Amino acid sequence: FGGALFDALIGGRGDGMLTVEALQGHLNADDAQLFMDLVDLDGNGDLSRDEFTIAIRSFYQERDFLANSLSDHHRIIDKVASI
Repeated sequence: FGGALFDALIGGRGDGMLTVEALQGHLNADDAQLFMDLVDLDGNGDLSRDEFTIAIRSFYQERDFLANSLSDHHRIIDKVASI
């Protein structure tokens, strides 16, 4: 999934890197910069396909962890409420 999204975002750029400017075609300037700040692992100002894919996978893993945690909390609350 991350690789296909990366390819769509770079839009055929020859260098194969995703920049803030390219992101601004899809996000407002502040959101594009925030995204870059969060996922630019080497801090060079652009994203390689690997950096982007790692970030997207990490976001999805974090989402799954949060969903599982919320589910656990709901089960605990239900057990306490039934006492």
